[in-house]
Amino acid sequence: MSFLSGPRHTIRFALVSTAIATSYFIAQAAVALDIKPDCNERPLKIEELIAIADKPEVKTVVQFLSAIPKDSLQTFTFVPMTNSLQHHKVDERWPRVLRMSADGKIAMSFVCNPESQDYGGVEILHYEELPAARWKSLRMRFERQEPVYRGLTTSALAGSDEPRLTRNSATCLNCHGVGPNRADLRPIFPAYPKWPGFFGSEDDALFVGEREYTKFQQFKAVALEDPCFKTLPWSKKPPKGYEHYPYHVLTRPNSSENPYANEAYIRDLKTTNYHVRPNLKFTDAFSHLLARRLTSRFAQQRDYQRVAPLLAMESLGCENVDLDRELEKVLGRRYKKPSFLEGMSLMDPRTANSRSLRLYTVGRLLGIEPDEWTLHFNRPLDPEFQTGVQGAYGQDNSVARLVQSLLLERLSADVSGLKENFKLSRGVSEFFKGQNFNCVDDLGGALEFDSIEKQKSMCTSLMKAHVESAGEKIPTLAVAPALVDSSLKVSLAVVHSALGDELKRPAPDVVAKGGTVAKTYCTACHGETSYLPSHYRFLSSSSAFKNAATENPLLLLRAMAYIESARMPMGQVLVEADRKALKHYLFKTAGAGR
Repeated sequence: MSFLSGPRHTIRFALVSTAIATSYFIAQAAVALDIKPDCNERPLKIEELIAIADKPEVKTVVQFLSAIPKDSLQTFTFVPMTNSLQHHKVDERWPRVLRMSADGKIAMSFVCNPESQDYGGVEILHYEELPAARWKSLRMRFERQEPVYRGLTTSALAGSDEPRLTRNSATCLNCHGVGPNRADLRPIFPAYPKWPGFFGSEDDALFVGEREYTKFQQFKAVALEDPCFKTLPWSKKPPKGYEHYPYHVLTRPNSSENPYANEAYIRDLKTTNYHVRPNLKFTDAFSHLLARRLTSRFAQQRDYQRVAPLLAMESLGCENVDLDRELEKVLGRRYKKPSFLEGMSLMDPRTANSRSLRLYTVGRLLGIEPDEWTLHFNRPLDPEFQTGVQGAYGQDNSVARLVQSLLLERLSADVSGLKENFKLSRGVSEFFKGQNFNCVDDLGGALEFDSIEKQKSMCTSLMKAHVESAGEKIPTLAVAPALVDSSLKVSLAVVHSALGDELKRPAPDVVAKGGTVAKTYCTACHGETSYLPSHYRFLSSSSAFKNAATENPLLLLRAMAYIESARMPMGQVLVEADRKALKHYLFKTAGAGR
């Protein structure tokens, strides 16, 4: 899977024989495992998790995690340095946990540090197939330390306890929201082959003698005795190659040598063992599901149906047709012949080598924004994402390529002359023959056809369909209903009153000092030039914070609680005077200190 990157792609073809030669070893190791880190795991539905959380006897997060059916959700990884909202007291001793099903359709995150304000919370993204064809979120709250300010909590202030289960909350949409009005969700995950802040941050490897290796060994020694971490599906008696599960240990080669010219190093880089590549498994599964969501987005649009045969011709590289001219005939002058982005990246739908620029351009006309093509959080205008999705012959596939394949598969049900001439690649199952990842390949793959004649035949069929306007006769998919926000509601006046006299009528110099503290420590993430999406930039001006606090009054209380507990500013510990001044500044700016 996505073993190498950049100009090393050509080396992958030589690796297939290595994979086949070692498949017997993999099969033997898999037999010896007492865990099921692939599609042999027990299938699990989101309703089962909800039923567990609803049981009266399940009061704590450990009780919930312990009740998850055995042999399910077998893939997991650790994030010791996270930008998630689940970050309080997360570090190399207490990393955040990500856990998912082999096909990525259920993924959860939680922290195990009982001193964290996030302890007791489980965040879940679950993917629903048609007719929804999108992710939905669940927030589970068990016994925990809620963010507190002078004895006040958000749920107490709102007049009732926060429910055990909250579906599709505004908090989740703030980070994960994409699409029209940011009303849909998608996972946030780094691109292959680097996962900064994760254990296994470089291609899922821990390099002997380096800090990450040492820290993981120290963490694992303690984690296996911790009641929360013990709920994970660790192997009780790991066979050879699984001693550092879920990652793999390597000796880093000398800087003077080319590691990719060393066959043993390539083999040890886990080209043959997908079990110990958890970060890549997350990237792969999420990328597949992202493509499925985008496929549904296109299929919901009548204007897409009108040009579906033309976009399919782009994916096949059909010749003897001016696609841009034909697209303009159908879509009118709003379609402009796009300019390719200079570059060689197959992962960017805007580049020539991607063969997907017209699909991306038409998507923009249909309202499909750049952030819908990527799992990146801090690059919302950049659709490039290094997926690492294995295709035929060792070639990586992009999200756009997967979308094209799924759209052609859908089109082939209604246009004759297509179905018998192509198939979708099953790269993971083909490469990792000793392991079962059929459920990942079932999510989709790149187009495969075994002769030029078949390609030409499909191009002829698509041109005929275009001339006959066959695409316009295919029913569009129904648009899924908007997600429901069930977050707590409370008025700004109630928050102002509840915060008490402590923050009212401060000295002007204290407020001014608080403004300086905010500019120094807070605006990198919440100011006008922040790399985060716009809804995080509530400190870009005084009016911006006042508007944000008016729209979401509990923002002010959470800010006070996070500052009081040193949860914010992230990575900083303020002296008491600065902390006090910052609270006065925010209270005044929100319109309370009159």
